[in-house]
This record gives sequence, C-alpha cells and structure tokens, in this order.
Amino acid sequence: MTFILFILFIIILFFMYTYYNNKSYKTKLKMMCLIRENDALSNKLTKINKNTQSISIKYESFDISSGKINKNCDLLICPIINSPKLTIIKKNFKVDILDCAEIFNKKWYFVKLPSEYTINNKGWIISDNILLQENKTV
Repeated sequence: MTFILFILFIIILFFMYTYYNNKSYKTKLKMMCLIRENDALSNKLTKINKNTQSISIKYESFDISSGKINKNCDLLICPIINSPKLTIIKKNFKVDILDCAEIFNKKWYFVKLPSEYTINNKGWIISDNILLQENKTV
C-alpha cells in the first residue's frame, strides 16, 4: 500500500513539475517578446528625440480671458502638434484662456476647462480651434 502511495506521489510531483515548467517557459517567452518590443520602441523614441529641433516659445500678452471652441479638438500637454493628448474638447465648449504663445509660427492658447476636477483640466489648444470672446467691462 505504501508503495502505491509512493508511486502516486511521484506521479503527482512529475505532473506538477511539468505543469509549472511549461508555465515558466511561456512566461519567459512573453517576457522576451516584451523586452524586444520595449527595445524597439525605445530606439524609435531616441530617433524622434534626436531629430527634434530646439524649441523657442514666444509668450505674448493679451487681454482676452475666455473663448469658445469652434470645432472638436485635442487639449494637448504642451504646445507642439504631436504632443500627448490630455482630452478631447467638444465644439462650443467655453474655456478660460490663461496664456498665449507662439511656437513654430503657430499661435497657441493655454486654457483651463471649467470643471470641478483638477485632473487634465489645463492644456494647450492651437489658435485655429478657438473663437476668442472679448472681455465685457461694466
């Protein structure tokens, strides 16, 4: 009887070893693929960063404090066309204008979205996407 239990124990150990060995092998393969993909993306990013020319931002003074979005547009993290997008702003949405700048001969506005949340509520919009509203003095 003990011999049968011993054999059964050995068989169970063998199947457990095989199962976890296969699982470990698959995990290693996934990790190798992810490392390769990460290296490729890092190389691509390095090439992009090397090609980036120096950026000069010319801040401009202005008297307008609000505007209305004239077409759906992206709220960007910085005033560069291919910068990461924070959110999409819908047409006719009213925004507060905090600053104005010119980069690569394009005018940008740093705006704040009227929101109770403080996450992703400030960013840059290209001037083509906003209709400026004159300040009303009483």
